[in-house]
Amino acid sequence: MTQTFEDLGLSSGLLETLQSLGYHTPTPVQAASINHMLAGEDVIAQAQTGTGKTAAYALPIIENIDISVRHIQALVLAPTRELAVQVAASFKSYAKHQNLNTVAIYGGQPIERQFRYLATGAHVVVATPGRLIDHINRGTIALGNVKCIVLDEADEMLAMGFIEDVEQILAVLPKPHQTALYSATMPDAILNLSKRYMSNPARVSIAATQRTAELVEQRAYEAHHNDRLEVLARLLQYEEPGAAMIFCRTRNDVDQLGEKLTSRGFNCDTLHGELSQTQRDRVMHRFRTAQSAILVATDVAARGLDVDHVTHVINYELPPDPEVYVHRIGRTGRAGRSGIAISLVTPRDRFTLKQIQRATNANIATHPIPPLSELNKRQRLRLAKQVADTIQANDLGNEKALLAQLLEHYDSDTIAAATLRIAFGHLLKEPANDPLARSMTSAQAPRSYEPRAFSGGSSGAPRAPMRDSVRLFIDIGRDQGVRPGDIVGAIANEAKIPGRLIGSIELHDAFSYVSVPQRDARRVIDVLNHATIRGRRIRANLANSRKP
Repeated sequence: MTQTFEDLGLSSGLLETLQSLGYHTPTPVQAASINHMLAGEDVIAQAQTGTGKTAAYALPIIENIDISVRHIQALVLAPTRELAVQVAASFKSYAKHQNLNTVAIYGGQPIERQFRYLATGAHVVVATPGRLIDHINRGTIALGNVKCIVLDEADEMLAMGFIEDVEQILAVLPKPHQTALYSATMPDAILNLSKRYMSNPARVSIAATQRTAELVEQRAYEAHHNDRLEVLARLLQYEEPGAAMIFCRTRNDVDQLGEKLTSRGFNCDTLHGELSQTQRDRVMHRFRTAQSAILVATDVAARGLDVDHVTHVINYELPPDPEVYVHRIGRTGRAGRSGIAISLVTPRDRFTLKQIQRATNANIATHPIPPLSELNKRQRLRLAKQVADTIQANDLGNEKALLAQLLEHYDSDTIAAATLRIAFGHLLKEPANDPLARSMTSAQAPRSYEPRAFSGGSSGAPRAPMRDSVRLFIDIGRDQGVRPGDIVGAIANEAKIPGRLIGSIELHDAFSYVSVPQRDARRVIDVLNHATIRGRRIRANLANSRKP
């Protein structure tokens, strides 16, 4: 018999919430672990990402929380801020009809803001280990009432070097407490940790399964965030897909990408939820009948779309949910045909890509971006074949008459070469340089994209001052949602300065300071004064020449 959430002993209020969210049947990891979690037992659960692990521990935690006690009663550790935010959002969704206060704390967010959140009386805290250690050392978080701690993606925390932080956190928690460990793999270090800090844990193991189509070749291409459009255009030219679907997360992203591709000469349409039914029908008719070769869409708008001849699915932005990834790439490789799924992966997306691989048990190989010289070579071969096919298949009488006139003045080789130059000149020129050289050479070492590497001022311990550096003033700060990584990204990407040369960053409410090499200061200022951060035009100056 199929087990239900009601069979697992959840309360009627939580069952109603799950019903409204569309949860009907527990996944294997939920069915196997919720009872143990409700009973307060320690749990070791091995299951792939995307199998419902968050609900497996969040639902029983919500059931066991005493809402009337405004103290932290449950703690969840996550390896990345993205996962921490995602888990906190899940708690809020499951407990939307209860007065449960969930707070996410992670690096890259102003710590003073987290002080305010914690002061409201959190019941559940979802945290990255490093930022939680900061709060423990500052004495700004009280863990004396914690009854349960969950280590989510424990193997990732091990791989990212957080295991010592995890042990430090476990050592300060009150005893006894419930400990739950959820992980896709169980390396020895994780098992040793469980032996030291867990008591007679219940063990749950869910076998991984292949969940993506066998006929779909899955590839990833690493690129810096600002290079994604160039990489996409390069791949579209290189692959020449018969019919491609490109996925973005929001309507604005879809519209902007569609406009940029169209301006570059690609035959594409856009599909999102703001279109009228008439507009949607027209777009779908064009795509189904091959009048347009590329469809840029959101996930919601593409639901129910059924087109058998899609040769390529491209994730311009990776989805955070593996299930969404599976649904996206399932739109190619249909009706016995093969298909190709391509994902553009920025340095910050690497963890998400790893989650998707583990959740789907699929091999998603990372490929180098095709260099411009290789693209030109490939396009020349296509051109040569096209010329040969035309010679064999077509009546060239009119063309030969024109050729006879030209031969009165020029030799045949010169005429043929000039004709090719007129028709295909862009394919025949050797590239002087490749505009994607930066992503092709440096995407493998994206330190400039890691906020942990850049801290200063109120965001953490400042880095040691660099020699021959100057401080710049930037008229944007925390009030505009800016993070250190945003400033680092703007400088590293636009001014082409390695991230390691960017010094301390101080975030204030309405402005920020950043240290850069003195020799590069004028170039950085010029670049920033023509750049946007968080969608806002900014102004930059030497700090001693501009007072906030």
